[in-house]
Amino acid sequence: MTANTKSHARFAATLGAAALLALALSSCTSASGEGSTVDTGTIGGAAAGGIAGALVSKNPLVIGGLAVAGGIAGNELIDKPRAEKKRKQAAVDRRAEQRAEQRQRLEYERQSQLQEEEVRQQIQEQRLYEEWKKERVRSGQNGGGGESVDVATAQRLLKAHGLYQGQVDGVLGPATEEAVRRFEAKQGRAQTGRLTPSLMSQMRATL
Repeated sequence: MTANTKSHARFAATLGAAALLALALSSCTSASGEGSTVDTGTIGGAAAGGIAGALVSKNPLVIGGLAVAGGIAGNELIDKPRAEKKRKQAAVDRRAEQRAEQRQRLEYERQSQLQEEEVRQQIQEQRLYEEWKKERVRSGQNGGGGESVDVATAQRLLKAHGLYQGQVDGVLGPATEEAVRRFEAKQGRAQTGRLTPSLMSQMRATL
């Protein structure tokens, strides 16, 4: 074997080893899905092109030209598709993050609205309770029975709901208490049989 032949063979073997190394690196990078700044497809393609050129010609221009062609092919077939896949995956991840953030924001807004509504309801019940106490005081000062007025109103409301069939006498007797319990059960409340400002308000609101 001549010196040129041996040199040619060593050159081809070196290019072959480089090609195998580059292709192996490309495969590992693709499998791991991790980012890489090395265009392994281009490198592997150039090495493969160089090997092909070395096998068919000893002319450095031919070898170099095939190496360049192989690099371009590797870039088009491996590097660009991989970069496009990474870009699409990044876009999918961004959309998923945006949807998650939107869900969190909507849930926060919903919870805030529920808390605001609860506070408004508490304020409303407190206002009704204060009005009820003032009415009892005024009724007491005028010599009337505040409780009788409230019970009579409740009896009328319960009649309107079809839950009380007795007389409107202003007396919180067993029949009235039973009608109150039936109304509480109908509204999903605890069945106490007691008249409260909030219960009276609910009787009016649900007519």
